[in-house]
Amino acid sequence: MALSIIIVQNKKNLKIIKYVELLDVEYFKDLNLCYIINYYSQTNFNFKDTKLMKEFNF
Repeated sequence: MALSIIIVQNKKNLKIIKYVELLDVEYFKDLNLCYIINYYSQTNFNFKDTKLMKEFNF
């Protein structure tokens, strides 16, 4: 199964996107269809942490 990530281009997103180093998607079949997206970035003014995580459960 493929997961598509669509980023709407606006001024705020473009400021954040330029710091992206890696987007990593984890897929867990055993956990009732769960995706975890890990966003790794360079140190920047938008976030204090260099790793952000978002979990999606279906």
